[in-house]
Amino acid sequence: MQHINLPWSQFKVFVDSRSCSIQWFDVGNAYNLYVFDSLLTVNCIILKTETANIAEFEPYKALGNYPCRVKVDAHVTTSAVQETSAKLKYADMATIARGATIVAGSWVSVFSYSGSGSIYGWALGIETAQSNWLIRFVVDGEEVFSSAGLLTDDMSSSSIYNLAVGSAPTSFGINVSTDTSNIKWSGPLTMPVKYNSNVQILVKRITANKSFRGGLVTLTKET
Repeated sequence: MQHINLPWSQFKVFVDSRSCSIQWFDVGNAYNLYVFDSLLTVNCIILKTETANIAEFEPYKALGNYPCRVKVDAHVTTSAVQETSAKLKYADMATIARGATIVAGSWVSVFSYSGSGSIYGWALGIETAQSNWLIRFVVDGEEVFSSAGLLTDDMSSSSIYNLAVGSAPTSFGINVSTDTSNIKWSGPLTMPVKYNSNVQILVKRITANKSFRGGLVTLTKET
């Protein structure tokens, strides 16, 4: 917590700019004023002999000593929200059939969409998901993980990424996790990722053929 002291002329400007409630105390020969703004405490002392400042402070007294509120400035375009919701889709990963065998050694596309919009997240169901799989996620030709793929063994290992369900550090923006049957991803800090041309998800089995069980993608299809 940072603490600063300001004269009344600067203190009142700060209060007006933040819409804060002044916490004030009558200490006999002066008023002791405080404002709390996030991790900042601002203090001001007005002596009662400062008649001009006391007069300016009077209107603030009635509005003071209320609990501090969080001020949030938001600009929401209702039409834009409606347009996005109308185009929000839960799309099945249907590039290959559910239950299809993934032959080891080759990349297989399990989802592909050409167009534009925003992708919010996806869940990929594969047999023995936590070992011997590589995952690629490609947005507008750019590899989100890497062209070599994200190794699910690294995800599940507590000594490497430690992204097994129950351990995934989503609070740090790493919104990708794994369990015995699924790989799940969502945009960092739950924010969608915009795409302008194509989204693709590919898998590669390293050893021993295993099956694709299905998947779901949440995205908007603007075009």
